Amino acid sequence: MKTVLAYATADYKTPSTFTPGHKPIHNDEFLYKIGLQRLNTYSMKEIDARLQNYFKFMFTRDPLERVLSAYRSKFLYSKIQNQQFRREYGRFILKTYRKNLTKHELESGSNVTFSEFAAYILATKDRYGYLDITHRANPQKWRESHGAAPVLHNPHWDTLNHACLPCVVNYNFYGKIDTFRTDIRYVLLRLGVKGCQNEIPELFRKSKTPGIYERFYRNITQSVKHKLANIYRHDYDLFGYKLPL
Repeated sequence: MKTVLAYATADYKTPSTFTPGHKPIHNDEFLYKIGLQRLNTYSMKEIDARLQNYFKFMFTRDPLERVLSAYRSKFLYSKIQNQQFRREYGRFILKTYRKNLTKHELESGSNVTFSEFAAYILATKDRYGYLDITHRANPQKWRESHGAAPVLHNPHWDTLNHACLPCVVNYNFYGKIDTFRTDIRYVLLRLGVKGCQNEIPELFRKSKTPGIYERFYRNITQSVKHKLANIYRHDYDLFGYKLPL
């Protein structure tokens, strides 16, 4: 979504650099330069004004597909920008759930399996519970207190109910990744973005996650799968997804 919004700005329309996962998209300084600023960087008065008056939208996805997508993006692919992520999360996961680590795995946090990642979400959720707003704003304090990174509250696998607060924020539109091309055209029209409503959706191919869903989830037990889905039960209920059998 950051990529779409960045492309829709007047200052970021170079096709050669417009690719999902492109490094500047994950850089807050870069986003700020093109006019995309995180809500928590504003004053409370400015935040309230935006929540009251701006067009607000969010996109949802089947929760277990989101978990798999987060794993593939952050632990499976060897992107340069993921190295720090793997050192922070991957090393903790490997030291907790794997015996006989290689030196490379211990130092880099590489080669986390999907079953280890699922176990990590389950175990740390039960151990640490949900973060309050203080820890959410100061993850370093959480690490110092608990000896680990904030778990569910990494936005890549946090519950949408917690990350986007749909019961608190009065969103004007809820889109779905399943119908992204249609939904994003509507969002762009509402935002008054002209000239790229057809171009942007075509730059995103249909997600391949559903096609490989079974291959990854067959490596964890049904019990683990159901416990994992239960963490995201509110997301299933709120956004109309069917809990896995």
